[in-house]
Amino acid sequence: MHFTRLAFATLLASSAIIGTAHAVIPTSATVTLNSGSCATGQISLAVSAELGALNSDYSIYLVDSSNKILRSIDDTAQYQSTKWVAFYLQAPFSTAPLTLYLQDRTTEKTRYSMGQTLPTSLSTMETLNTFTLSALDSTCAVEEAGFGARQQAKQSYLTDRINLLGNSIRPTGQRISRLNGQRTGSDMNGGDVLNYVSSFAATGSLPVSASLSAIADVDQSGEMRTSPYDVWLEGTFSLLEAGGQNGRATSAAIGADYLLTPDLLVGGFVSIDRLDNFETATDTFSGTGWMAGPYLTTRLTDQLYLDLTAGAGTAANKKSNSSGEDNFNSTRAYLNATLEGQFGEEAIRFTPRLGLNYAGEWAAGYTDHNGAWTDATSSTSGSVFAGPGVTFTAHDSDITRSLTLRADANTTLGDGAQLTAALEAAVQLGFANGVDLSARANWAGIGTSAKTLSLSLKASAGF
Repeated sequence: MHFTRLAFATLLASSAIIGTAHAVIPTSATVTLNSGSCATGQISLAVSAELGALNSDYSIYLVDSSNKILRSIDDTAQYQSTKWVAFYLQAPFSTAPLTLYLQDRTTEKTRYSMGQTLPTSLSTMETLNTFTLSALDSTCAVEEAGFGARQQAKQSYLTDRINLLGNSIRPTGQRISRLNGQRTGSDMNGGDVLNYVSSFAATGSLPVSASLSAIADVDQSGEMRTSPYDVWLEGTFSLLEAGGQNGRATSAAIGADYLLTPDLLVGGFVSIDRLDNFETATDTFSGTGWMAGPYLTTRLTDQLYLDLTAGAGTAANKKSNSSGEDNFNSTRAYLNATLEGQFGEEAIRFTPRLGLNYAGEWAAGYTDHNGAWTDATSSTSGSVFAGPGVTFTAHDSDITRSLTLRADANTTLGDGAQLTAALEAAVQLGFANGVDLSARANWAGIGTSAKTLSLSLKASAGF
């Protein structure tokens, strides 16, 4: 009797051991929608599998089409009773297939984290399921298309606006004039800013500038004298249009500079800009931003000058459409370095130059009023430009007349570098009382399908 009971107990124990040793490791999993939707920007996936045989030596990974880990479960033992795992995802969502992998770490001990690339070729990796979100939730395909449209509209807005950065900052020619003891309201060299904005099909601008030293530098006899300090103001109004995208932009800057030596000018500025009614195919954008920074102009030789400008700031932006409005913030940076020469006499002066220009703006991601996610977006533009310039000047009584012609080659930096050309012509009238009037036209983007014509009028006066 005792022998029978002992044999029966031994048989039960052996069966349990054998059963545990041959527990089936899952080779597949079922994926269903647990909660949320792509339209709301958050989704929860329920991954069901036979997890009873798993322990802390197993991990489950959810990866995208490039094997980047989106979510992971390192210890599957805690899910042995429920037999399912929840994976939470946030927008932006991909329409590309996603894959679930099971890793056996009893031999391969490495744990992989979210954001890493999973080495799926390892023998310890078992594919559980490959699926698409659109198969689980019909709004995912629609949301992906909407997400792309929102991103493109936001990108276009930032790309066009970064070209406004630096528009109202005192140009190189006026700073060189300060070193040469000329009126700061005048720009006898012309052609300080060529518009390399390939995204604008047509741009009209009306800049206005004024300088405290413009009249102070002229005495009663009309002769020039140089003040070591100056406070200045520049302003621009522009109408922007590019196919289906257009807007209205205004910008202004105030600054001060000081002649440390006859060959070195240092200063600083604060600028503000606003872009209104920037219309894209899906949305209308507007925003107000500011930027501040230093500048420096130095005479390297009698005929060669170096001009440096840097700035940084932030902006508050609004996006609106027929369904509502949303707000988002951005940060921006600007850098310009120009090496300019001045050769010849006042009647005919040659002004070749070589320069580097960089502008960038970075916007934070946000959830809009419909609960849809728009990812963080950035736009940067860097270019190197070089070209000749010539200014013809004539004096008649108390009026100085000048004509400036300039041509520049411009190449963008980074991937997809593109070489373009720009032409500019400017005429200017300068009066002995410090008032200057000028008109300027430039044609940029030559050599590409996106050419830009810019016309501007400028009035300068001391106060």
